[in-house]
Amino acid sequence: MKDFWTSTFTYAMSSIQFVYSLNNGVEYDLPVEVTDADQVFAYIVNSRMSGMGQTSGGGNQAPRDHGVWLSGDVLTNIILNRSISSTLDCRVTVAIIAVTKPASTSRFWVRQKGVVSFTSAATETKSTAVTGVVDDTRVWPVITGQAAETSSRPASNAALFNSNYTGGNIVLARGDDAGKATANVSYAVVEFGEDWNPVQRLKFFGAVQTPDTEPYVSGSPWAPSPGDPTLTKTISITDAGGTAVGSLARTFMDCQYNWESAGACGNDDRGGTMELTGTNEITVRTSATAGPDLQAYVVHICEWIGGGAGESPPVAQHISHLQVPGENGGAEEAAIAISMPSSYEIEQEDNTSILGMCVSSDGTGAGTPRGSVDFELTSRTQVTATRSESSRTERRAYIVWEWPVGGTRLYRGSRELGVWSANAVLETWASRGEMGTWDPGTATLEAYKFTAELEEGFGEADMQA
Repeated sequence: MKDFWTSTFTYAMSSIQFVYSLNNGVEYDLPVEVTDADQVFAYIVNSRMSGMGQTSGGGNQAPRDHGVWLSGDVLTNIILNRSISSTLDCRVTVAIIAVTKPASTSRFWVRQKGVVSFTSAATETKSTAVTGVVDDTRVWPVITGQAAETSSRPASNAALFNSNYTGGNIVLARGDDAGKATANVSYAVVEFGEDWNPVQRLKFFGAVQTPDTEPYVSGSPWAPSPGDPTLTKTISITDAGGTAVGSLARTFMDCQYNWESAGACGNDDRGGTMELTGTNEITVRTSATAGPDLQAYVVHICEWIGGGAGESPPVAQHISHLQVPGENGGAEEAAIAISMPSSYEIEQEDNTSILGMCVSSDGTGAGTPRGSVDFELTSRTQVTATRSESSRTERRAYIVWEWPVGGTRLYRGSRELGVWSANAVLETWASRGEMGTWDPGTATLEAYKFTAELEEGFGEADMQA
């Protein structure tokens, strides 16, 4: 049995749907092993952690038309919510991550899910107490959706939040209050088990911001200068107050974004990409016209350090996709097929998540939802990025993350024969000509019981988690 299960699906809310319930057993089917709310959470797979926008016609759309946040316990349903003042349809892509082996040391616990409403336009920060956390250092505070209640496109930064877990609280924050609107943001507080390093939270401020007590990199050294023809800057994790990771392949990070100006922001200011490009480096990509002095990013770095008997480690593909000529001005909505890196193919689609999705869009105007892009794994070798409005050049980054797979134990009766990983067992028996021709990517151990001669001299063997 795998330790984790994942699923991703997309739904287009109609112009008159303000609340819609996706139901377990109808739109998705949780594995029978998922019986507790602390085993599962859902999030929106979008560069703005929100809705993508309308499914045809593109064009300028109000933040309240494409903003979406989540509620529901996932065991029963996932509820999509948006402004009752919205007037357009909106595509939403939702992913589920579930723990299917509660005894796994690689697992996580969802300590709390919730929605925080910013009912005052002047509110910048709200703190909510969290219960049940055992190890404060291994907490990942996930933003699962966010939306602003406004028709003003320049005020879309009202729904650009970052998260922090500190002092037993989840703190959700957005930029300067001038021009802000009321907003809702949904979250999940996820605590990792012993196979994970402490979660690192790093914050990167623009030069005009007042640094707080968090680790930070302040000013122009962390971002490309306006007009920089390369549009990139590489910064050191240790310089930002963090610790270098041991392996890129076993590490993922999220990317949260604020616009810290006291006024409106353009498409170029509203986002950028933050990518893990080395064990001690993060690369930033922005638009040539973006104002880095007013930007602020938060990243949470999550690194798996397990490796017990028979465990298959996670695999992370850190992918940067710079837009190719010919993408602008095409169909709206536009679905862009992106192939995996050469020769790479994921093992199992239902054990894989897209994380760390972020986008930088060109354009000094405030024409939302430019820069709002959905990401969906559409095959073992392809990710599809979908955007509502296709008139601007973008830089995109995301992580394809295959969750670790625990060892499978072989038994004859009550006697344990050993601990094997799925691929190790398949490859061992295939090499001995006893299981025929196997494709480890499509054949999963938990689907089979087999009878064979074991080297130890045992007969029939059952596979158990």
